[in-house]
Amino acid sequence: GGARASFGDLTLDSTLHCGNGHDFAQIAAGHYRFRARCGLAPYAWRFLMEIESPGDGREITLEVADFNHEGRTPWHESATAYSLDGGESWLPFPTDRLEIVDWTPTGHREIDAAYGDASHLPYGVRYRLTLDAPRVLFASPTPFTLEHRDRLLAELAAERPDAVALATVAQSAHSPATGFPVRIARITAPGRWATRER
Repeated sequence: GGARASFGDLTLDSTLHCGNGHDFAQIAAGHYRFRARCGLAPYAWRFLMEIESPGDGREITLEVADFNHEGRTPWHESATAYSLDGGESWLPFPTDRLEIVDWTPTGHREIDAAYGDASHLPYGVRYRLTLDAPRVLFASPTPFTLEHRDRLLAELAAERPDAVALATVAQSAHSPATGFPVRIARITAPGRWATRER
């Protein structure tokens, strides 16, 4: 999970599973920047956030300051997606509504020096989003969330109760503020292989 910040009637919330958005700041009217890399992590390439607003059709610029996929083109960001229905369905974000820009260093030498390698040079991406709904999920790439995992496992167990058993085995220590259940599916084969679990 990441951070949450409000700017007037706009809230950017990355505290959900797969979140990874930190250090939100307003750069100018309607322009907000955040970081996808946390601490001394050498790479940043994903984020997920919920954008809450009146859903009045305003356009905002949302800028990730520090991506570093191998490459630096809109094509490399074509996995960016958004959802207007709480993550049930994801739509591709148009690449003509994003722009590759220079990265924004943190200003802390130790953190900035630890960034990436020769193949993963840092850069920024600016997205122009139209907020047509009061709740928009925005991600790069399309996330596989805990809700998707739990639904998939439940469907699998319901379809094959003779072979699939679900269990929660631990709670993750993902961050000091959040923890998530670690779930497993014990899968057995029928017949003489039924005692062999995977």
